[in-house]
Amino acid sequence: MTCPRSLISANSRKVSPARGFPDTTKRLFQLGSTLESVEYRGVVSTIRPMPTTSGREPSVEAKEIGAADLPPFGYISAPGRTVWIDPKVLIDKAHQFLRPFDIVLIIKCSVGKVGIVPPDVPPPGPGAWVAGQSAIVLRTKKNAIDPRALAVQLRSPVGQEVLKTVVSGATIPLIQLKLLMNLPVFVPTVEQAQQAGDVLEREAQLQREIDSLRRAQAEVAKDLWTL
Repeated sequence: MTCPRSLISANSRKVSPARGFPDTTKRLFQLGSTLESVEYRGVVSTIRPMPTTSGREPSVEAKEIGAADLPPFGYISAPGRTVWIDPKVLIDKAHQFLRPFDIVLIIKCSVGKVGIVPPDVPPPGPGAWVAGQSAIVLRTKKNAIDPRALAVQLRSPVGQEVLKTVVSGATIPLIQLKLLMNLPVFVPTVEQAQQAGDVLEREAQLQREIDSLRRAQAEVAKDLWTL
């Protein structure tokens, strides 16, 4: 899907070079001046991480997606550690559970790491996935932009360079949400959106094949010199 014409005409803007930026960033803005773009706020909503508890009963188990769980290619394949959620918040904060094609972006410490949730993620409730506390969830608005295209753009050299323009903090790198939502998203063509979807599916297929080969590899010598 692509942005509606009305959205593009209302929110599109040209990105121009700013003084004081490194040469790579100036080249990025020069590239952006030739492309249609909309601000992040026009195509995504931000979802904060679900609040968690110490794990004392009563609580509900969930699986947390952290920076280490975001693969460089394809969909997020599996969450990391188990966390616990107060059952009283399940209904009010059900929207904070991760949904298919949500984008998880790390905004603290390992800033810029990004991953996209697979279509078969568990539904909200016990065993569902949640974003880690150093992340923010980008959920695309209906008919705004294909989330797969946005995820591929975010992890690309161009997308990463855009994110660097709003990173602050010398000791602990941080992306401020207000500045993030003002950044440009380059509007993909229909062909580019389709290519992004194809890329993710192919990467996911290759990852399944890699995992299968690793399991087969582990079986080769398992019966030699066992205890």
